[in-house]
Amino acid sequence: MGIPLAIAFRLEEILASAVEKVANQDVFQSYGQILPLIDLYQIFGVGDRFNDQALATVAETLQIIIVSPYSELSVGLVVDRILDIVEEPLSIKGIPSRPGVLFCAVIQGQITEILDIETVIRMANPHLLQLATHG
Repeated sequence: MGIPLAIAFRLEEILASAVEKVANQDVFQSYGQILPLIDLYQIFGVGDRFNDQALATVAETLQIIIVSPYSELSVGLVVDRILDIVEEPLSIKGIPSRPGVLFCAVIQGQITEILDIETVIRMANPHLLQLATHG
């Protein structure tokens, strides 16, 4: 999967034990902010990494991509791994493969799903978008 570089703010690696739950939202503290976390593992139907009992007992690290789709909203996307940062022209090569994907493109010779960040946020917690668009 790919994320447009224009909205990728920074990459972080955090300990799983740094994840806290506020109401129904997983969050973590980063540079003086409380950032909501969205686990792409859960969004795309693989499971729920944060409710895994083993997570609490293991000092697992999580790969986080901080994205800012709006100036008032930053979220952390939990990913399995970060492969590369690539700057190359993006041309639409295929239709969306599933909800949360804008389209498929060929990047470095590989078919890559390009994330629809707004839809991913809406799937995880629509309240976050209300804050961004009305805040």
